[in-house]
Amino acid sequence: MVIDICNLRTRENAKTFVRECENNFKISVESAAGLVAADKRCKAVTLAGPTCSGKTTAASLLIAELARLGKNAKLISIDDFYYPQREMERLGITDFEGASAIDTSLFRKCSASLAALEVTVLPYYDFKTHERGFYPEYTPKENDIYIFEGIQAIYPEILSCLDSFGTVSLFICVADKIEIGGISFEPNEIRLMRRVVRDFYHRGTSIEKTMVLWDNVRKNEDENIFPFVGNEDFSINSLIPYEIFLVGREFLEMSRNYPEDGRSSALVASLRERLSGVMNDNFDHSLISENSLLREFSE
Repeated sequence: MVIDICNLRTRENAKTFVRECENNFKISVESAAGLVAADKRCKAVTLAGPTCSGKTTAASLLIAELARLGKNAKLISIDDFYYPQREMERLGITDFEGASAIDTSLFRKCSASLAALEVTVLPYYDFKTHERGFYPEYTPKENDIYIFEGIQAIYPEILSCLDSFGTVSLFICVADKIEIGGISFEPNEIRLMRRVVRDFYHRGTSIEKTMVLWDNVRKNEDENIFPFVGNEDFSINSLIPYEIFLVGREFLEMSRNYPEDGRSSALVASLRERLSGVMNDNFDHSLISENSLLREFSE
């Protein structure tokens, strides 16, 4: 995506660009919903994608659009099936991105119960305390559609638990780079900036810790996610081009005192240098709509 800075010289230009970016993403999600609604066999949707692709927001928009199409969809985050921290330690699990961190026995039990229209007790996971709790009992309905969302929704270990459902598979990811005045940002760099900001605001994690985790995150994606890309029924590009001016500004602030000997310090320094060359004061957080994907990656 090439952004022409000549078209962003005024606040009104910025507002127009924001509307265009948001509308393009909305159209893509609506197309995915149309595919799901048209499949009479579909009882489950897997919404997979690498970290910070916007899965949570896409799932919410998907549910709203399916409701408009007469379908009742319920979101189930696979992250809620993480083992509690003490159980992780007992099992010796250190890779939080892999399938081993998911309680697949519980996931299989819950999904089978939903498919059989039995009363089900679903878990939730608190990322600040690293503990797991449970929601009140849920009674499935004949016409319910379940959206299973998470990076793990593409893992064979997870998909094997959904054999009882007719399933439509969706994949979401930042699919394009951003280029402004000859300065470019790759998709993985855009997701990294999103993750730094999200982890800080929503998971109480410093940029230093996020950067320590990033190499393992990327390793898992290359080994367990991207090899399966192309097998999905529909893909969604979650790039919101104007985010470079907002998420980028947050990243600049959070990395201001990043240690020179910190993990991936060269990458952080490179991002800071490039971001400093493209910032545009016509953009601020008041331009972000309430249902924008960027709400996942802002305060």
